[in-house]
Amino acid sequence: MNYLFFLLVASFWGGSFVAIKIVISVFPPLIGAALRLTVALLSLGIIFLVMRKPLILPKDNIWKSWLTGAFAQAIPFSLLFWGERHVSAGMAGIGNGTVPIWTLLIGNLFLGDQEAYTARKLCGLALGAVGILIIFIPIVNIAGTRDELLGTIAVFGMAASYGVAAVLNRLLMVGSKPIDFHANLFQQHCASLSLIVLECFLVGERLSPRLLFSSSTLTLSIVYLGLCSTAIAWILFYHLIKEWGAFRAASVTYLVPAMAIILDFAVFRNLPSLAQAIGALIILSGVILIQRPRQSPAAVASHPTQGSRASAGPRLRDGRCAPTFPWPPRP
Repeated sequence: MNYLFFLLVASFWGGSFVAIKIVISVFPPLIGAALRLTVALLSLGIIFLVMRKPLILPKDNIWKSWLTGAFAQAIPFSLLFWGERHVSAGMAGIGNGTVPIWTLLIGNLFLGDQEAYTARKLCGLALGAVGILIIFIPIVNIAGTRDELLGTIAVFGMAASYGVAAVLNRLLMVGSKPIDFHANLFQQHCASLSLIVLECFLVGERLSPRLLFSSSTLTLSIVYLGLCSTAIAWILFYHLIKEWGAFRAASVTYLVPAMAIILDFAVFRNLPSLAQAIGALIILSGVILIQRPRQSPAAVASHPTQGSRASAGPRLRDGRCAPTFPWPPRP
């Protein structure tokens, strides 16, 4: 069953890039992001209430969760929904695949993680940088338009924002006083929706309610983004973290860009350019090097029954595996 959940998470997150394309063909980008967050917040609220999970955090933790929510959804969703106006869904998926690279860089800068820069991880970072350059060079020097360049920068900015959120979530979820995952996730959605709505007012984007049900495809895309790609995907992913450990569960990162490219072709008949395909493969190689857990033979020999969990990372107070690097992307 866990393998089915794994494939569902990859499909839900990979398919989000295609659904976003459909939504922004009708609504302005920020309105599209606000609709996704509205459905997600309502879905999580109902699901958590049925599960009898807490929705409120202690006062001294709310601002931390809201700050994290800004980087986990409000900023990246704004960049992603705008960026996909100028790049393909597959390209957005490729950009999302660099999240572990940004997470490692930002984590080392702000947390001073001494383990972060091993020789293997440095090679992974180098490969990731090469892959990104291969994607950007044709856009800058050959056939790319200004809008395509800005759209590509936006989707990589989305990935960098997720990296910041990964670091902040690590600080919140691990340590002597970890906060509840469910309440944290709900509060982050509250923060994100509030910020996106504020952005809409500031830039003058307005919702036209009559368009919400203008086509079944549009309505289903909005529901899919909020319910499947956000609420259900997060619940399934956290289940995998508890069952498999953080690093093994986070290997879903490998499949998300591939699912985005496959679904982009299936729906829009788009294929990545040669440079994008080569860059994506090089980035994937770098991500694999970065995410591959370090596990000594002695540790495996001394705990033969815990091979899959030896690299799960720190534990929460109740003994569950804590989500550590790399925190998953939330496309």
